[in-house]
Amino acid sequence: MMLGRSNPFRDGRLSVAVKGYEAAIKDPELKKRIHTPYDVSIENVSSEEFPHHVKVAFSFKEDKPDPAMRGKIIEGERNRVVMYLNKEKQYVPERFESYSSKFGSLQKPASISRVVKWNQLENGIWYPEESVYQRFTKTTLGKEIVRTIEDKWSYQEEFRVKKLDLNPHYDNAFFEQIEFPEGAAIYKDGIRLPRTN
Repeated sequence: MMLGRSNPFRDGRLSVAVKGYEAAIKDPELKKRIHTPYDVSIENVSSEEFPHHVKVAFSFKEDKPDPAMRGKIIEGERNRVVMYLNKEKQYVPERFESYSSKFGSLQKPASISRVVKWNQLENGIWYPEESVYQRFTKTTLGKEIVRTIEDKWSYQEEFRVKKLDLNPHYDNAFFEQIEFPEGAAIYKDGIRLPRTN
């Protein structure tokens, strides 16, 4: 899974997503989650926090009534997704930020996912061994629904990879016992197979 619980690109290839909306909606996995046009910006960054990174920002634009805003038409940028890819670790996303105008601000992230600990499987093959997802949003119900972004996270999940192997050795019986969740894509030799429940 690509870093980012609320990442609209997590089920597809980032290499396709960065080519733009028209390319993304032709990708069978990306088109399931991408519903509005977006612009892409890519820049090299070098800071204390991100010394060897590429910042990829996706700005989603929409000018139709938003049910979450009681039908009010929001023009311009609605949501933004920012990823920091680590150039020294095969461009694996190290940090993912999600911004939403629904919560009243495109300046403060509504959620952040970040790598806490890296591990190296083999020389030069890195993966995020531990990551954390934090949500900073608050919804207050009453006469009006008020959505805000708080300074302290309101929800957190931690993820750990316990085992990762590039050459797993399992016999066919192991895979025949696995129950695939509804909607899961199944591939054999790189070809997507039809579901036969």
